[in-house]
Amino acid sequence: MENLKNNKIYKFGQLALLSISVTSILLMLIRLIAPAFSQKMQFISAYAVWRFFDVGLSAYQSEPSTETIFRLIISCGILFGIFVACLIFSNKWLGAMIGALSYFILDTCLFTYEIAIQNWTKMLVVGLIYKIILITIMIIAVIYGFIGMRIEGSGRSKPPNIKFSKETFSHELALQKRIITLERNKSFLNSHIYFQIVLDNKTVGYMKNGEKIEIEMDANEHTVMIISHFANIKAIKRSIPIGTESNSYTIKIEKKNLFVKKIAIYRNNA
Repeated sequence: MENLKNNKIYKFGQLALLSISVTSILLMLIRLIAPAFSQKMQFISAYAVWRFFDVGLSAYQSEPSTETIFRLIISCGILFGIFVACLIFSNKWLGAMIGALSYFILDTCLFTYEIAIQNWTKMLVVGLIYKIILITIMIIAVIYGFIGMRIEGSGRSKPPNIKFSKETFSHELALQKRIITLERNKSFLNSHIYFQIVLDNKTVGYMKNGEKIEIEMDANEHTVMIISHFANIKAIKRSIPIGTESNSYTIKIEKKNLFVKKIAIYRNNA
């Protein structure tokens, strides 16, 4: 899924998922070296992974047996492996991120319940702040992942049926070449949206956030259309007038009202 791989906001969700996996391993290592300190830091880990590891290790240390260590490895391996599997498959499957989010929310509920009944108020507050930040990041990632699927499934290679103005063609002007540069401004909030660039009813390329495209054309009048393939952003059409001068244009997404956005094109050297 190309939009998931290139979606910067979705990658923040993957980083949150990675941090859960890394801190879970880290806390298990701390538990082996400094058990008392690990009790104070347990909020940084996926709680179920930590709980099973702590209980299992305590049971093994009090009465070592092959069966106990085997159960410890299997239980922690499964609980921890779910996060790792979701992280691996999240690049191609949005469902993996949704699954990880659901799992971590349930894990946070377990953490809240068990810490609350033990009256560890300070750990409960700090832990909830930490976990809610991760959950929020993952929720936003899922939302933008759905947006990416919508864009990718919209068939962006097929421009909508918008009529182009008739061009006035001159053979003399056709011999003179110029470069028209289209530059998309960098925008964090709209970084997931692709632009399709259509010149005289023919697609000439696509633009990601902050990218630039140069189009060689003759000196006749031409029509450029920018398509976003997003429900609340309509395609915009701009006439490139007759002339031999190379020009550059900046493309932006601007708010039209609370729910609708528009594409604006500005000539830089006007």
